[in-house]
Amino acid sequence: MNGSPAYLLDSNIIVYAFDARDVLKRRRAIEVVNRLAELNVAAVSPQILGETYVSLTHRSRVAMGLEEAERAIWRLVSLFEVFDLSIESVREAIRISRLVRVQYWDALLISTARLNGLSFLLSEDMQDGQTIEGVRIVNPLSPDFDLGALS
Repeated sequence: MNGSPAYLLDSNIIVYAFDARDVLKRRRAIEVVNRLAELNVAAVSPQILGETYVSLTHRSRVAMGLEEAERAIWRLVSLFEVFDLSIESVREAIRISRLVRVQYWDALLISTARLNGLSFLLSEDMQDGQTIEGVRIVNPLSPDFDLGALS
């Protein structure tokens, strides 16, 4: 990766890029993923890759074949830096989950972003604009999100 990532890209944004049921969110998700890849400013984690794979293969709204989903995962790995998870990530996620009262899996995203020095978590699942442990939650699928802000 040439640049330094500033964004952790949550699986829900990636999955929308494959969701034909919601044309507007799909279009926006594709724009976001493409822009992040073009600028080389985003990262993912094994958690995000796993959640994406499960969502692509088991959710009725996408339900692609296993091989196609696997290709999508390896494509993500080629586009974005992948941050490892560690026992420290788990410890921080548990602490954040207890402190802020968010679900563990969301806390693990926040801890991954924080431990890797990322300022933003791009996600539709949490409160847009909220800052937790120095990580700002941004919903890039919201109508008022400025795609030009990704830099």
